[in-house]
Amino acid sequence: IFLSYDIWSSAQLREFAIDTDNYKFSPYELVIVTTGPNVDIDLRDHPFNPSKGTFTRINAEYSSPDLGSSRTIQYLRAMGSFTHYKTVWKPGWVFANSMRGGYLRNLSTVGGVPYDQKGLVLGGQSTIRGFLPTESFPNSYEFGTNQYTLKHSASMYLIKSELRFPITGAVGGAFFYDGGAVFVVGDNLNMPDPYRHAVGGALRYATPVGAVSLELGYKLNQKEVRRESQWPIFFSIGTF
Repeated sequence: IFLSYDIWSSAQLREFAIDTDNYKFSPYELVIVTTGPNVDIDLRDHPFNPSKGTFTRINAEYSSPDLGSSRTIQYLRAMGSFTHYKTVWKPGWVFANSMRGGYLRNLSTVGGVPYDQKGLVLGGQSTIRGFLPTESFPNSYEFGTNQYTLKHSASMYLIKSELRFPITGAVGGAFFYDGGAVFVVGDNLNMPDPYRHAVGGALRYATPVGAVSLELGYKLNQKEVRRESQWPIFFSIGTF
């Protein structure tokens, strides 16, 4: 069991916009200072290539102008995940299942949470492997802008499930299913079907610090209006 507390963490963000009328750069600065606890409960038999056990992670962060954030920034953000590993049939065959949830609440009356920095999104190798990071959702397609500011609240959930099996020596494979949804409250967004999911397969080489993995995903509900790819490919080190 690992417990920690981030007493004070600061990030300074600076963006530049071009004033085409006066041909000047207009800088925009934003400071986000956070504090909050972190809890890890690790009951796996191996930290990188587990075959049984569970892993739980919970963390939360709070930001406010009283801590040093910009006057428009005040929010509460919490995330939690639980992963279970079980050996099935015979050694090397592992059934891994993970659940993750998150909640984000804007507490500011004069501003909001910059979604591109602290928003809840799904898509990419660590979440739903049928989606590239550039296809993460929600994004500018749902929001209508790249600079969306959350005025109310957002929540998300994610499920990941895969069957891992040996092939030969340190080489193995896996079949997976990932799915999840993000809900944004208080805005008229273009999100009629928030649940997205994908299936796929992986080829992996086990190392002492985790598996080197080549994964191929397939979207089960591709949206052509977003110009999404059907068969994204991921290369990474480590698994969930």
